Amino acid sequence: MTRPAKILLIGAYANGNIGDLHQASSLAHHLSAILPEAVVHATSNSVAAKPYDFPRPDHVLPPSILRDYDRLSEYDAVIVGGGGLLAAIHRPLNSPNWPLHVTPPIILLSMGASAEVAQRCQTLIRRAAVVTGRDEQSCAVLRRFRDDVELIPDPILADERLDAPARAPRDELARLGVIPRKPAPEHHEIFRRLAAEMKSRDRAITLFPATDAASGALQHFQDGQVVAARTIAECVQAIDRVTGVVSARYHGCILAAKRRAPSIGVVTGFEGPATKIHEFYRQIAHEHLLVDFNSAPTNRNAIVRRLREEVDFGVIESRLSGLAAEFRRRLAGILQSLG
Repeated sequence: MTRPAKILLIGAYANGNIGDLHQASSLAHHLSAILPEAVVHATSNSVAAKPYDFPRPDHVLPPSILRDYDRLSEYDAVIVGGGGLLAAIHRPLNSPNWPLHVTPPIILLSMGASAEVAQRCQTLIRRAAVVTGRDEQSCAVLRRFRDDVELIPDPILADERLDAPARAPRDELARLGVIPRKPAPEHHEIFRRLAAEMKSRDRAITLFPATDAASGALQHFQDGQVVAARTIAECVQAIDRVTGVVSARYHGCILAAKRRAPSIGVVTGFEGPATKIHEFYRQIAHEHLLVDFNSAPTNRNAIVRRLREEVDFGVIESRLSGLAAEFRRRLAGILQSLG
């Protein structure tokens, strides 16, 4: 190729969820390391769109480009990802016609996927040049439609800019950070109990403020206890101000690990397929710090004790480093295979 590669990123970057807001920035960072001369644009088709991080704000395009097939044809590759773009409906990915009109190679990168949504997006999955999932559960869903699906870690997980500087181990877990998410009726108990036991310096950290408020995820916490993180920087700052984390959100678990905050991942059960949070704690060799919503330990003292005694940051950092290197290596291979 005699000119710099031109790449379009498509994702849910503008939806207000920290896990999506930073995806475009992380991907642009990774692409810059692999293809320094590449021209990278991003677009997000989200209702009530929020601003999102991107190294070149003038390269953030309106969602109308998604239906402008002549402009799309000017790109050398279209990268859809990362995030759970095949776990919930994101237009136009579910349109049977959309992928038929996109002429550049489509890369589905680090996808989160559910069976119901993937079924509705099967034209896209079958037609894409490359399909990768961010966890084994998503890969298994995507393999229902093609055999060549590989696992590639989440771009944010691989973004070394978010890693904390090395520092001495925390001697005392004085401030607990609780990261909730939309609760089903049977999932209120752990958060209700933690909220009742929270000490004055503890905090509830919401990574999706509007949705968490509307869904009732914050209902048990007092207003003065809630930190609304609207950017990745605010999220990192909030995590850095606590000494242990209990998170029901995937990127809350990831960011806690990257910021050297001992963390417990809250899941909906251990029966059936593993979730993305299960998978992340397996990847960092800390499955023992997964807790079901409805099983012990659900009280603050038990959680603090486990976080003090059962976290090995030497192992976590080694695993995160390996995952980051694997992400970069595989992305480079994908780009090279497309010429």
